[in-house]
Formats: sequence, structure tokens, C-alpha cells
Amino acid sequence: MSKLLVLCVFFVLASCTKGVDTPEGLLVKFTKDVTTKNMDKDYYLKFTTGKLNKKIEELSDEEFEEYRDLRKVANPKIDVLKKNCSGDDKCSLTYIVKFDYAAKTDGAFKTEVKKVANLELVEKEWKIEDVTNMKTYHEAKTPINALQDI
Repeated sequence: MSKLLVLCVFFVLASCTKGVDTPEGLLVKFTKDVTTKNMDKDYYLKFTTGKLNKKIEELSDEEFEEYRDLRKVANPKIDVLKKNCSGDDKCSLTYIVKFDYAAKTDGAFKTEVKKVANLELVEKEWKIEDVTNMKTYHEAKTPINALQDI
């Protein structure tokens, strides 16, 4: 279950497809890239700052491989609920990420996670500073064993 929570940290999208010069645009690009391509650690570090950047930097190579393993995730979708910016250099986006997850033991299930992403403008580029999970909902046809490695 903890792997699922770590996995969810990088499911950051936005509802519009603006360029990376906007908070929403960065989130769309970042999430599409990390969910559809095999991005390296440098990519993650390029688009993060603060707590999240430090957390990624401290991961060993093995931990990072596990952190970015999104092979079981499919059909990610997002609904941005609220955008709150303070000044021109900090924004907070509240959003819901929905995706299908193919678990190896209990079958596939759907997940919906409400999150808050904090972004900062660093040297004229938006970067993700932190992502917080607010609420997670799973829908499965069979019970999910939270103690098993999915």
C-alpha cells in the first residue's frame, strides 16, 4: 500500500493544456511524461524544487526505480478543482487524479486521489515544490489486501 501512495505523488496533471510556462501546463507535461515514458532522475529533479526535489535527490538508484515504476497504472485523468495563487511566484492546485491499477494479486481496481500540489516560480520556470494526498478512494470487485505488495 505504501508503494501506491508513493506512486500517487507523481500523478500530477491539470485540466488544461497550457504550456510549461504556467502551473497547469507544467503539471500536465510532467504527469504525461512520468506516466507514459521511462524518465530518469535528472528529469524529476529538473521539474521539482524544495521538499520534493530533496526527497528525490536522497533516493538511492534502487529506491528511485521503485518510485518511478508506473507500469501498473493506466488511463490517468484529472479534474482541477481549485487554483489558488499568491503573488506571481506561488500557486496551489487542488485536483483529483483518477486511474486504473492492475494489481498482481487482487485483480484490477480503480483509484481516485484528491491532492494538493504546491508550485513555485524558480528562475522564470514553474517547479513542483510538494504534493499532498488529501483523500484516496479505491473501487475493486474483490477486496484489496493492503498488507500485500501490489
